[in-house]
Amino acid sequence: MKRVRFSLKGLLTIAVASFTLLPRSNFFHASSNGEQADDVPQDANQRLPNFESPAGNLPDSQHVPVGRYDGAVIPNGRLITPAGIEVSVAAPKAFGMALSPDGKTLATVNSGIGPFSISLIHDLQTLVPSVVFINVNARFMGITFSSDSSRFFASGGENGNVWVGDPVAGLIVGSVNLNGPTHPLTGPLDVTRDPPGAV
Repeated sequence: MKRVRFSLKGLLTIAVASFTLLPRSNFFHASSNGEQADDVPQDANQRLPNFESPAGNLPDSQHVPVGRYDGAVIPNGRLITPAGIEVSVAAPKAFGMALSPDGKTLATVNSGIGPFSISLIHDLQTLVPSVVFINVNARFMGITFSSDSSRFFASGGENGNVWVGDPVAGLIVGSVNLNGPTHPLTGPLDVTRDPPGAV
């Protein structure tokens, strides 16, 4: 087997030669408004790429017009344009998500740190989806819907239960106790208060 050795100087020479052979039109020079700038020198000696960030001199920002989209400038100077519509779930950590089988409701379970909640997002095909928030006293990451989309089931975290909810009414309608005889609850669960017997 033959060994091939490369030197750093040789690799840099190849890289520079490759860039000088490419036409100037292959490189994009962004102006501060995100479009190609007109001030790019057309000098034949200007054959090296311009390593300016796509966002140009724009500062980090959450709302920047990028074409017809609401984009953002991230710290490395790149522009991102999330697909779809941004909807606030008004909670710090939406760890779990499920789409109902009928496609009408998207549910998130918001846990980690308070407030613990479930968000039900309706009118998904419109430009302004509506959001219903259901506060609960404990949550974890799991959520799913029944096959007919009439109920959602969300884990109750440290309660040791599964919340049963009505996605149309936006309410918790029941709970399934998973504790068993080792950690019994002394009464029914209250959705927004600590359960009886909990430590």
